[in-house]
Amino acid sequence: MKFNGKEFIIKELITNENGKNSGSGFAGLLIVIIGLLGFIAGVVAYFLGLPFAQDLIGSIIAMLGIGGGLLGVRKVWGNTPKEEEDLSA
Repeated sequence: MKFNGKEFIIKELITNENGKNSGSGFAGLLIVIIGLLGFIAGVVAYFLGLPFAQDLIGSIIAMLGIGGGLLGVRKVWGNTPKEEEDLSA
C-alpha cells in the first residue's frame, strides 16, 4: 500500500468512522505534536551538553508512545462490529 500525500487529510486522524470528532484522536494528535517539539528541544539540549537532556528525551519518548497509543486505540476499538437496532417495529 503506497502513501499518497495528496489524499492525506489531518481531519481523518481525529474523526470517527461516523464523522464525529474523536476525543482520544484529538488528544493523541495534540500529545504527539507537543512530544515532537519537546524531542527537538531535547536534542538541542543534548548537543549543548545540558545535564538533564537524556532524562528529557526519555520522558518525551514515553509521551510520544502515549500519544501514538491514543491514536491507535480508537482504530482497534472502532473495528468491532456493532449490533444495529431494529427500528421497524
